[in-house]
Amino acid sequence: MAMTSSTKARAASSNHTHGYLNRVAHAIFTPLGIDKRHSTNIRSIMHTMTRPDQARAPWYLLSLRPANNHAALRRAVARYGGGLIALSPWRLKRLDSPETRSALASALTASTLVFTSPEAVRAAHALQTLRASPGQVWLCVGASTARMLQQCGITRVLHPTQMNSEGLLTLLAQQPPTEVGLITAPGGRDLLQQKLLENGIRLHRANVYERQPLRLRTATLDVLQRNATRSMLALSSAEALALLLPQWPDNLRRILYQRPVIATSKRLEDLACARGFISVYRTTGPLPRQLAATAAAFRPDKTAQ
Repeated sequence: MAMTSSTKARAASSNHTHGYLNRVAHAIFTPLGIDKRHSTNIRSIMHTMTRPDQARAPWYLLSLRPANNHAALRRAVARYGGGLIALSPWRLKRLDSPETRSALASALTASTLVFTSPEAVRAAHALQTLRASPGQVWLCVGASTARMLQQCGITRVLHPTQMNSEGLLTLLAQQPPTEVGLITAPGGRDLLQQKLLENGIRLHRANVYERQPLRLRTATLDVLQRNATRSMLALSSAEALALLLPQWPDNLRRILYQRPVIATSKRLEDLACARGFISVYRTTGPLPRQLAATAAAFRPDKTAQ
């Protein structure tokens, strides 16, 4: 059926309004860590606006996870009545070049394999189907990475109880390997590579994804400024903190240095103290539920009572 000119005009106006609202929603929700794909139309936007963790929560956890990787932590924090403000210092981008594929193929031949993150597993599996060879030992830093490897068909995966580089090094020391295939990204986990090389272990490194730095948006800083006194920082990466701190204005930095920090390791706890944060607490691990539980125990509205 042909459209009349008035029908076309109404349709064009509706499309224009719909697009405008989506742009407005994106500008509002991105600083709060709500993925754009979750706000594709006005109904989903209105639903998101009514979520309890975004409606002026009594306390907020500042997340330094990569862009579009905040959902699990947001849900965990919401169970304790808190909200989440996403301060992504980077986005993740998978690498695919002849050099990357060659490095990965070489790394996967090692007798012991180490994957440093779930994204390392996803990126590697996209380049080459992961298959365990007889006698090969598959290790990773934490439980989330182990689950990802199992989803790819690797049934026997080991990870340390202390889910960080220090814990993995302790696990490796129990039966020191002669060679390790390290599947990771540039930067981060440098302590792991350094210690492996110091111990005379032959290393085959494959960088299968990279972290692309992001600038904090003005809208994100505005949200942070309004909620700074009710916020606390989740710290699981030294590199993420190094990218973030220079982007905080001086007045905001003075406030946030007084707010609690939840660190996932002794090394990061010491780093936060050295950087000038006053109250630093260590969580039992880097999983969202662990971070959220520790944050809830020291949340600003509770400790102020």
